[in-house]
Amino acid sequence: MSVAGGSLLDGPYGRALCAAVAEAAAPEIDWWRLTSQERVDAVGAVRPERVRALGETRILGELSAGLWKAVYWQDPEDDREDLARPGMVAALRPIARALSQNPATKWWSSPVDRAGQNIVQLLLDNWVPVNRLEDARPQLGTWRDQIRERERAGTDNPHWRSTTGRWWTAPVFAGIAWTSRIRETVGPLAPHTTEDHMGWSRARVHPVEVEPSARIREIDSPQEWASLVNEFPLEVTQEKRGDWWRTTGRDGSWWIPDWAEVAEHYDAVHVTVTGYLSTAGRAIDTAQGASVLAGWGPDHTCWLRPDRLRYTGVVEQ
Repeated sequence: MSVAGGSLLDGPYGRALCAAVAEAAAPEIDWWRLTSQERVDAVGAVRPERVRALGETRILGELSAGLWKAVYWQDPEDDREDLARPGMVAALRPIARALSQNPATKWWSSPVDRAGQNIVQLLLDNWVPVNRLEDARPQLGTWRDQIRERERAGTDNPHWRSTTGRWWTAPVFAGIAWTSRIRETVGPLAPHTTEDHMGWSRARVHPVEVEPSARIREIDSPQEWASLVNEFPLEVTQEKRGDWWRTTGRDGSWWIPDWAEVAEHYDAVHVTVTGYLSTAGRAIDTAQGASVLAGWGPDHTCWLRPDRLRYTGVVEQ
């Protein structure tokens, strides 16, 4: 149940995955007919050996379905409150333990696979994302300056609950690149492990080589995420308050890593699958307030220095 410091039952997406896996392991039950208490009893009756026997394709399918429901700009549309009740958490505990013992999940707490990284461009209509591998530090400096200016300008904004449309945690429009590994059962992970699904029908896969000296920060638990924010704090209360208040129910100051400063110490930040499931979608306490891991994905690596990557010349559509 607990892998490398992160528990599958710590976060809403981890609990949701365990519940979905329990249902997949007992398909003979009409789960949609059950009352809340009947569902707790049914989850508690699922045999752990059935969970341990589920294949990777099915498990990743349940993970993918949960990520498509991830929202950070409105009230959650899932059943996270029911899944967080003590009785349900107790019923899910054997499921989480069995899932962590499944051979298909053994790699979930492993660090970035340096020898098997891929940039996956999810294509929508005629839109093609930028694929240059350049040092993003100049753009990250501009990104930080803009955030600080917005924070100063918005301190007296009475409409703080209105959404800004900038709900993600990573500096997505500042020249960064994203990579993830490939699994034999499903191929590239990114199409299956991306939040805020936009209906992509095509993907372009670019295998990349990672420079051996690349410095990669590993995030495998909520505590590690809080540590990263505390080491390199950047306040984003005015920018994120309306969005993250909706998704977490918490009001107060919000903080994220100062990615421009992080880029001076690390070339990339990798979030393990277990780290994502235990951290994403909830308020994580930090030294000065709280943070949210939003717009990331399991086993996704955010490259603040894309110039540490090299295309291999192979492209798969």
